[in-house]
Amino acid sequence: MRFSTILFDLDDTLMPEHAADRAALRAVVDTLSAGVDIDCDALFESVGAASRELLGSSPFHRHAVDVGLSAVEVLWSPSDPFEGLVGGLEEWVHPFRLKAWQIALANDGGADPAWAEEITTRYAAERDLHHAPYPESLEVLAELQSLRPLGLVTNGAPVVQRRKAAAAGLLPFFDALVVSGDIGSRKPEPVVFERALAMLGVPPEEAVMIGDRMNTDIEGAKSAGITAILVNRSGRNLDSQNTRVRPDATIADLTGLIEVLRSL
Repeated sequence: MRFSTILFDLDDTLMPEHAADRAALRAVVDTLSAGVDIDCDALFESVGAASRELLGSSPFHRHAVDVGLSAVEVLWSPSDPFEGLVGGLEEWVHPFRLKAWQIALANDGGADPAWAEEITTRYAAERDLHHAPYPESLEVLAELQSLRPLGLVTNGAPVVQRRKAAAAGLLPFFDALVVSGDIGSRKPEPVVFERALAMLGVPPEEAVMIGDRMNTDIEGAKSAGITAILVNRSGRNLDSQNTRVRPDATIADLTGLIEVLRSL
């Protein structure tokens, strides 16, 4: 294996993001619906749309974009996802969540709008129970850690991304952690990858990046002179991706990663 270090993305590379969102919502709805069949996928899409619209018109939208914090994450993240900002944030978070759920529940014919207050609180607590890695992640990381130093490079609010990684048991595997919110820049900007390489003392030509997003992980790594491997769990057609580059290799999940690394 010619690489001196291996960098990983977090969400949907080492651990599921939206699948965990939906599982948490399903668990909450099951406790509220008393056996009534609710389309949780439709409800999740509705609350996602509502939260994006609300965040887009909020005073914190620019900061969320800058650090890579999604509107859906604001529905469950700690009350300080916008660390360092002032201006009544504590007073803003709960009304934001409540309004998003009120809109979503009103748009869903099978759900009860009266759930809004309870689901606001329950979802935030339940989502925190669903930070889990993909089945193969820990085994692959353990083997790679014995061979090379590893780095975690992720977009998002520091308090959110660290909580995810820690709860999923991922942090002990990494010698370097770079969260976009800590440095004021986000993937695909080369500086994010360069920060990880500087922390590990490795030149870009000796590093490889593993990620699931073409426009952030793959483009960003390639622009920093780093070899890039795409994790394509959904089997999406790369020709439809709006990107200037192609990965050096593609894998369906992490089980085949070590063999691919040895072949490059």
